[in-house]
Amino acid sequence: MMKICPNCKTELDDNARFCLRCMTSLDDKEQIQPPVRHMRRWPLVLFGVLLLSALLVVVIILCKPVSKDSAPPIRSDAASDTAPHTDVPPASDAVDETDAPSDAATDPWTVTHTVDGVCYTFRPATAEDHPSGFPIGNYYVLTRVEGTSTDGVYQVPSFVGDDINSLVTVIADGAFAGTNAQTIDLGYNVRYVWGNAFGGYPLTDLYLHGDVRIEQTAFSGCTEDLTIHCPDYLENTEGILWSDLAITLGFRWQSELI
Repeated sequence: MMKICPNCKTELDDNARFCLRCMTSLDDKEQIQPPVRHMRRWPLVLFGVLLLSALLVVVIILCKPVSKDSAPPIRSDAASDTAPHTDVPPASDAVDETDAPSDAATDPWTVTHTVDGVCYTFRPATAEDHPSGFPIGNYYVLTRVEGTSTDGVYQVPSFVGDDINSLVTVIADGAFAGTNAQTIDLGYNVRYVWGNAFGGYPLTDLYLHGDVRIEQTAFSGCTEDLTIHCPDYLENTEGILWSDLAITLGFRWQSELI
């Protein structure tokens, strides 16, 4: 019996194992089916449960309400790029309540600090309190000084309260009006003094600890008895040495090592 090539239909010998014409194999090959692999589903289920749990924790954290005691007040009158810092230290840590001005209790942005019976009132600085482009950060303005110093010495705090991250950088116009200030120590972080800050009282000594810009109008009413104490290398921020500027303004200058 002859074999027929399934490819080219050539008649072949019964014992032929491949076609001599097209070389097609004539042996029947057993079709081997690959084993069926059953995928385990429990790892996928476990992964899905863990993923859902993590998402639930994130949603709970994001939706947690903020405590009214910890949230700082929002100033609607300040731009976002010049808004003062929000970590205002609690006033109760550094204020003698009997000496605090009445508006400190109603204005959440007012901070007071009492030193030797003298109450200093501050507010956060804004862009209008500094030259253009000056970084505001955690800076404060001394707006008012109240109280009588027994020895006439007024020590401006370098920081607001006990928060060393808050800096007193500006003395505002009229801050010392109505005091008996004879000696004012500006502290280590005061850099700007505006307007008539020193007028209206018998100021005799002014201590400076760093380069500070003081407008000449701040000395209105001061006499030639005023002595400015500072190292000889300190300058007004306009680049004039205070040792020279004091003489130009008609005051005395005393070299002090800070």
